Amino acid sequence: MHVNYDSPVHLAHVIELLKLKTPATLGASVGLVCLPDLVPDTGWRRLSSSGSQPYTLQEASVIAISDDVYKSVNETDVIHKSMICAGGLG
Repeated sequence: MHVNYDSPVHLAHVIELLKLKTPATLGASVGLVCLPDLVPDTGWRRLSSSGSQPYTLQEASVIAISDDVYKSVNETDVIHKSMICAGGLG
């Protein structure tokens, strides 16, 4: 788990990044990655706004959206630089 998980804002640093002691050399085993349009999302969050939490880990693919789109449909503008906005718009 990232040492700053859930700080400075809720759900910040959910994805852990590793800092290497020395730079990696790009090659057959090391490459760059682009984030896909569909982002895998897992967790034990409620399946509906008034539902109970599931006992089984849930997984879904959600669409990556811009920070501005996220802010326009949610009541928060707190998006940490470690976060990727994703979700359905309807």
